[in-house]
Amino acid sequence: MFSRKSQYAIRALLCLARHQEEGTAWLGTHYIASETGIPKKWLANIFLELRSAGVVKSKKGAHGGYFLPERPEDLSLARILEVTEGAKANALRSDGEKSPVGIEGIMDHIGPVIGKLQAANGRILDKTTLGHLLQNRQK
Repeated sequence: MFSRKSQYAIRALLCLARHQEEGTAWLGTHYIASETGIPKKWLANIFLELRSAGVVKSKKGAHGGYFLPERPEDLSLARILEVTEGAKANALRSDGEKSPVGIEGIMDHIGPVIGKLQAANGRILDKTTLGHLLQNRQK
């Protein structure tokens, strides 16, 4: 359902969130890559997008790296997907009234059902935060 880029972004942000809860302020890409198994090249591109969107802050230097400026409980999966998926994220957040592209005229009878599924996905993504994912991981 999520692209590799989105999956990597969520894993990297969970790493940041977990370490911030433990008191570590800034994490470098080398550390995040080694802990999560995400290739450094991917991380650099992902963090560039996340930083531009204000999802993470960055600081250069020996004690620099990346930091979450907001609490994990305030950062929804929907927000992360908006950054990593761009326009494709809107397909997951349909208002439930429009049929997805390619459905009109072919299978009109299932269009409303698919629209409702997309609307439900959007609500779930809006309400699920990094904080929720951290709690689920610790159980």
